[in-house]
Amino acid sequence: MRKVDLILEGTKIGEVSLEQLRAMENLPSRLDPAPLIAVLCDLLIEQERKRTVSLLRQYGYFGIGDIQYWHSQDPDDPEPKGLLEWYSAYDDAIWEEIDNLQNKTFEELKDYDPVEVEQKIFEQTKGKLPPMEG
Repeated sequence: MRKVDLILEGTKIGEVSLEQLRAMENLPSRLDPAPLIAVLCDLLIEQERKRTVSLLRQYGYFGIGDIQYWHSQDPDDPEPKGLLEWYSAYDDAIWEEIDNLQNKTFEELKDYDPVEVEQKIFEQTKGKLPPMEG
């Protein structure tokens, strides 16, 4: 598991796993949220990557570049077009969430679950997915 640096007034006072951090109580209110934000952003992006790879494989594609290639061959083909539209909406929502993390307090960040958030974003965008052929 990734470690989070605990930084208080510019000085590193420790390093803990995300699980350990979530179990801690009475943390100093002036802890720098930046290291925690970085870990949560990395985890959210990792979840996005896993979801995208898995989903595209279900449709028979190897990645976004593969979809872009097939879309360029036939711009009217609804499957690659629909997958690109879904990915654009999904990726935009992930990055909006990453931007929103910058405004959260350390306590809010401590309880933030990137896996749950990614699942919610997927649920909100999956209606844009084209039907699977076959």
